[in-house]
Amino acid sequence: MVSVKVLEFYSGIGGMHYAAQLAGWDCEILKAFDINDIANNVYKHNFGAKTVGQVNKRHILKIACSNLLPSSFPLQKLIEGLDVAYFDNWRADVWTMSPPCQPYTRLGLQHGSQDPRSKSFLHLLTVLDTMVHPPSYILVENVKGFETSDSRNLLVNQLQKTGYNFQEFLLTPSKTVGIPNSRLRYYLLAKLNPLTFAPVVTQITTPPENSIIYDFIPFVNEDFKLYGKENNVIRDYLESNVNHDVYAVPDKTLLKNGYVFDIVTPSSRHSCCFTKGYFHYAQGTGMYQAEERVCV
Repeated sequence: MVSVKVLEFYSGIGGMHYAAQLAGWDCEILKAFDINDIANNVYKHNFGAKTVGQVNKRHILKIACSNLLPSSFPLQKLIEGLDVAYFDNWRADVWTMSPPCQPYTRLGLQHGSQDPRSKSFLHLLTVLDTMVHPPSYILVENVKGFETSDSRNLLVNQLQKTGYNFQEFLLTPSKTVGIPNSRLRYYLLAKLNPLTFAPVVTQITTPPENSIIYDFIPFVNEDFKLYGKENNVIRDYLESNVNHDVYAVPDKTLLKNGYVFDIVTPSSRHSCCFTKGYFHYAQGTGMYQAEERVCV
């Protein structure tokens, strides 16, 4: 497989970075971008000591002239402050981006492109229009609600204007890959002309055999299994040899709020995603795990 060069916008703790690795890409993360200190510290932990740091104007000027900075060295700077020449210089094949979701959440104010947190994403759309070396592939991920926003309309209009073919999806891990977690998200895949997508399959009458995967995805090993009808259990994703007592919910909290908790066990095949309010609010922010003990 030909090596692909990736710019990872809104890199967070490195989810897209890991996804590229797990997908078997022969890729190089040219640069990651995130403004959040905590996320960058976790990214640093995940991908090495030289991956996170502040980049001053001298470094940015150096990047504009050459590619001498270390690969995967995330840039902690407002994206809207970078011009088209900066992005063109990277000559990236792929852009991945998960822009801030707060302007689009179903429980939020839904100000879309008028929300200040959308500025960087809109800037990237503007940059695409004038690039000499635009990316051949673009992946956008966001919450459900983005698909009905004006930002989504601006995105697809710009993609059409600049010669991209694209497909959009609403997917959740519990329905697509057997992971016991409900996390419905919007995804857009775009390819620059003349690249196109295969025709969309709307119905499969006969479940495919595992062996068909090896014909199309050569790096998949023999342990790979197609997703069946039943999700994995949560136990498959838990750490072993952990002292659970230090994470126990206090009895006082249980008595006061336990009736609204979303409680799962290690053998459960479903769970809800966590939100920023987890630990601060008792209801609607994430699940709580109970140990499987029978009380007689």
